[in-house]
Amino acid sequence: MRPIKLTISAFGPYAGETVLDMEKLGKSGLYLITGDTGAGKTTIFDAITYALYGQASGTTRDAGMFRSKYARPETPTFVELTFLYGGRVYTVRRNPDYERPAKRGGGLVHQKAEAQLTWPDGKVLTKTRDVTAAVEEILGIDRSQFRQIAMIAQGDFLRLLLASTEERKEIFRRIFRTQKFELLQNRLKEEYSLLEHSRQEKERGIRQSIREIRMPKEWEEGLPEDSAELSGPEAMELLNSLIAEDQKRCEETEKQAAAAAEAEAEANRLLGKAESEEKARGQLEKQREALSQEKASLQKKKEDLEREKERIPEWEALGARIADMRSQMSRYGELEEQKGKKQRADQEIAETEKKRSRFETSIHSLQEALEKGREEQRAIGNPQAEGQQAENELHRSRDRLKRLKAALEKQGEWNTLKAKLEKAQSEYERAAEKEDRLHNHYYRKNRSFLDGQAGILAKELTAGEPCPVCGSREHPHPARLTEEIPEKSQVEAARKEWEKARQQAEKASGKAMELRGKTQARETELAELGKELLGACGTDELPQRLGQRIQTEEQTLQSWRKKAEEIAERTARKQTLEKELPRQEALLTKEREELAELEKAAAALKESVRHQEETIQRLSESLEFSGVRQAEKALQELESQKNLMSRGREAAENAYHESQERVRALEGKVEALEKQLEHEETEGIHQIRERKIRLQQEKERFSREIGEIRLRLDRNQETLTRLREETESLQKTEETWKWVKSLSDTAGGTISGKEKIMLETYVQTAFFDRILERANTRLMVMTGGQYELKRRAAAENYRSQSGLEMDVIDHYNGSLRSVKTLSGGEAFKASLSLALGLSDEIQSSAGGVKLDTMFVDEGFGSLDEESLQQAVRALSELSRGNRLVGIISHVAELKEKIDRQIIVRKDREKGSRVILLTD
Repeated sequence: MRPIKLTISAFGPYAGETVLDMEKLGKSGLYLITGDTGAGKTTIFDAITYALYGQASGTTRDAGMFRSKYARPETPTFVELTFLYGGRVYTVRRNPDYERPAKRGGGLVHQKAEAQLTWPDGKVLTKTRDVTAAVEEILGIDRSQFRQIAMIAQGDFLRLLLASTEERKEIFRRIFRTQKFELLQNRLKEEYSLLEHSRQEKERGIRQSIREIRMPKEWEEGLPEDSAELSGPEAMELLNSLIAEDQKRCEETEKQAAAAAEAEAEANRLLGKAESEEKARGQLEKQREALSQEKASLQKKKEDLEREKERIPEWEALGARIADMRSQMSRYGELEEQKGKKQRADQEIAETEKKRSRFETSIHSLQEALEKGREEQRAIGNPQAEGQQAENELHRSRDRLKRLKAALEKQGEWNTLKAKLEKAQSEYERAAEKEDRLHNHYYRKNRSFLDGQAGILAKELTAGEPCPVCGSREHPHPARLTEEIPEKSQVEAARKEWEKARQQAEKASGKAMELRGKTQARETELAELGKELLGACGTDELPQRLGQRIQTEEQTLQSWRKKAEEIAERTARKQTLEKELPRQEALLTKEREELAELEKAAAALKESVRHQEETIQRLSESLEFSGVRQAEKALQELESQKNLMSRGREAAENAYHESQERVRALEGKVEALEKQLEHEETEGIHQIRERKIRLQQEKERFSREIGEIRLRLDRNQETLTRLREETESLQKTEETWKWVKSLSDTAGGTISGKEKIMLETYVQTAFFDRILERANTRLMVMTGGQYELKRRAAAENYRSQSGLEMDVIDHYNGSLRSVKTLSGGEAFKASLSLALGLSDEIQSSAGGVKLDTMFVDEGFGSLDEESLQQAVRALSELSRGNRLVGIISHVAELKEKIDRQIIVRKDREKGSRVILLTD
């Protein structure tokens, strides 16, 4: 991959649009990126990385920080990169998230991050993720790999040079993606931990199961104290013996319990019989007492019934009274109906009175409004004639105002023409002065030329010989030869300058004359307008007089506008009154007629009420109660009294009959109990109860023993089954645990007595060895064959992780020592070589990815002159073929050694700019 053109706009320190034509740097060799500190040298690589992957090259810059603080608000932020890969040209363009001015209205809007990739065939791909994925597919590497291959930052690789095994492992993990081996290590370790935990849990489960074995006390006394430490098979053998013993004991106890249960059942039968006889005697006494009480109650109920029968005549009289009142209820209904009619009529009369009052009020209001409207109509008069006069005055005022403003506008045009005339006159004066000066210059040149020619001829004159000009043979006053004679071309140039100045002066004169004519014509026109509009008036005072007259005329126009609006309002009001007054007169007539009809209806209603009052009085005098409600209330009270007497008699009859039934029932119960108790009991109830209690205690004791044995049997059988399963499971887990532990120790580098090299570290050593092999080919060149990097083969101890430590061989003295003993310059050369070797290895491991561009960032300041030459020579070797290497540095010596340069300059106010220097 080789960049062809990079365009940066409002990006980082670059305020405007900066185009970097990197094609001019060539296809191979070294070039220098130099400039002020903080000007944006590394930003160029950031821009390339951002264009390709949407992120900066480093970890300290976020894409949201790329908007330049120097950029104008309307300048867009974007990066566009055109690059060559595999002989094909691609263009990728990106912009980050930032705030930009709104296209419509004010304020700021959020500009979303966008990306666009143009393929060699012209096809365009959008969406940021899709573009990034396409770039990764084209180049065959992601951003992290690109950064490691294309950007060699001195600080980063110095840390790699001096890192410990753990630190270097982390670096290689990111670069070569060896996380899968670490994941395998962790998975094996986790699996071993799970199996170890499972094994311990199962051992604890077996011990817990052994503790849960139930046994009789005599067995517990015979076992040793450490019985909980029995093995699984030993515990199962003990359980089998316990279960067989308990099964035999359970059978014997169940037989004894069955015999006790039979004896208890017989005792229960005898006790039930004795208790039944005792209960019957108590019930007999209770029934005899109840029978005596019920017979006394029967006599009392018979007396109550006789008293109720004596009130039958009173009950019959109440019935006759109720029937008479029922026959009069229809007349009460007629009375209520008449009262209702009278009430409704009274309401209608009241409503009629209200309506009559409203009509009278409305008629009075209409009369007042009608009179007021007629008065207003007379006051309005005839506004149409006044309106025509106002319209005429408005038209004349508008016309005068229009002419006054036109005159003021012409005054402004005249002032403009005057200013142009003065300017044209000044230009003419300068042109005329120039023409005079150049004419004099031409005259002097021409005169000098002619005098010089005469001097030349005079120099050749000989006494007695004829003059070639006049033919005279005498030459009393020959022309003198001047020291400086102008060339003919100089004379001609002076003449052309004078001719050009003359033409310009004539042109300026014509323009001034033209403007003078226009100005005078406009001045005459203004004078006539001023005289017409203002009377006698000078040109100088015309603007002020026009302004005053315009202000006065605008006030007059406003006054007539208000007058016209007032007349229009009066006209509209007059038209409204002409429509409204006839309508009000018609409404007044209608309401007077309706009022007369209403008064007739009121008189008829009052006559109807008088007849109803007479009917109500007649009906009230013939009835016992004043109304139907009073009559209904009295009737309800009589009916309630009659019903109460009926219910009393009925209740007395029912109570008497029910008492008779209870007496007969009690007599039957007493007779039955006396027959039941004719025989005597054979055994006392107390003796039977004592025998039953003794048998119950025996049965409960047998039942407890059986329950304890069965519970022990159940628990022990469950424990036996669980022990058998747990023992088998533990055996399987231990088999797996053994080989997983071996694998985990090997992959995790924790085998006792051996080097602690993890699987991931072991894989990384292969990469590391290839990196060192590639790095040493350059380090030997840079150090003149003195130094060679070597991976440390043996660990310092068996306690810490090893495998990625590094030493340096000094071929000058044959020593092997730590890379940490190298000086600053030596460490830079070693770290640069290591970085180049790492870059080569990454490209190789990425499937032969070819990047034709590389950047080396700083670090050259620590080198002496010889070391600097060696480093440049090594980088030059690296750039042979089709690789272009850019060195980012401000070291002055590099500016002398490298011709092709990108110079970055920083401006505090306008941001950074670049200058491209090529061969």
